[in-house]
Amino acid sequence: MTGIILYLLLYTNKYFLKLKRLKLDSILNIFGMKIQETESKYFMKDDKHNFFMQKALSQAKLALKRNEVPVGAIIVTSSGNIIGRGYNKIESKKCQTAHAEVIAITKACKVVGDWRLDNCWLYVTLEPCLMCYGLIKLSRIKGLIFGARSDLFGFGYKKKGFLKLVDKKLLIKGYFKEQECIDILQQFFKILRNKKRKVSK
Repeated sequence: MTGIILYLLLYTNKYFLKLKRLKLDSILNIFGMKIQETESKYFMKDDKHNFFMQKALSQAKLALKRNEVPVGAIIVTSSGNIIGRGYNKIESKKCQTAHAEVIAITKACKVVGDWRLDNCWLYVTLEPCLMCYGLIKLSRIKGLIFGARSDLFGFGYKKKGFLKLVDKKLLIKGYFKEQECIDILQQFFKILRNKKRKVSK
């Protein structure tokens, strides 16, 4: 009973709302209660998605500075720790495997010491391609959050027939900070077009 009262206080009293960053299950464990891990426990709040998508955008900005297509990705654990960061390096690496998602996943695997990224989430500024989508599933990532849609190379989120390919265990949400993700891509291609005009003159 004491644990239930504390739970209600955390979500009704403005003063206790400041404690939301703490793990609720660890607080309730003091009173002998245990909350089971659920998909909505930590990550289903839009403010969390926007926060981490901003981190992915920071990676995209690094790509822009290096004349790469500005796509950024991060891997986040269930406790909110970023264990992998990456941005497009296709031009510098001269290889199509150097996608932001691949680089972020590779770094995260090194941190955890395993290829299994159970309960981790991937945030990426552009809808992943089929290659990266397959890697995400194979890595057992729990959830995928993306910013802008990619009509040309995206894996086909919400397209007809897509549900046949979806692993039910993979949670997918899209269009977080969508306009910012679109803007940085448009900025890159505008710079690229201007360069080509100067060369052609």
